[in-house]
Amino acid sequence: MSPHRRHPNKTTPHQRQMQRRQAASSRNRAPAGHRPTPRRPLPSGGSLLTPNAGPLRSAVERRSAPLLIVMHQLPRLVLPVLMAVLFGIGVIVAGPVGVVALALLLVFLGWLSYLSWPVVDARGRVIRLALLGLLIGLMVMQIVEM
Repeated sequence: MSPHRRHPNKTTPHQRQMQRRQAASSRNRAPAGHRPTPRRPLPSGGSLLTPNAGPLRSAVERRSAPLLIVMHQLPRLVLPVLMAVLFGIGVIVAGPVGVVALALLLVFLGWLSYLSWPVVDARGRVIRLALLGLLIGLMVMQIVEM
């Protein structure tokens, strides 16, 4: 066999690279008959930051923006279902597990309330405060029962 002839079963580095690319692109493609789920567009508006905000609010908003964008891209029912599950665990399960579930829910809703505070009217603020108060009350009840 001449040194210039290739073995029929061997592939060149270029051929292996092309095979890897094709395999990777086929893994990233949706199966036949399935369309990829489109990403929800971001809400209209120029910025996620409050104009003329103090340094604390600006820092919190800046650090929260990427997480808010990720949460916006989730299917619409993920967050409400997750909050309902945490609330259910917090109310039904006694002891530390219930307290932790309620605490997670309290922190999450407190964070969202803080971020939305500048654009919410007085009625919305009262509702948010009442909800946070209810969660604190439920946590206290769980702690007392331990």
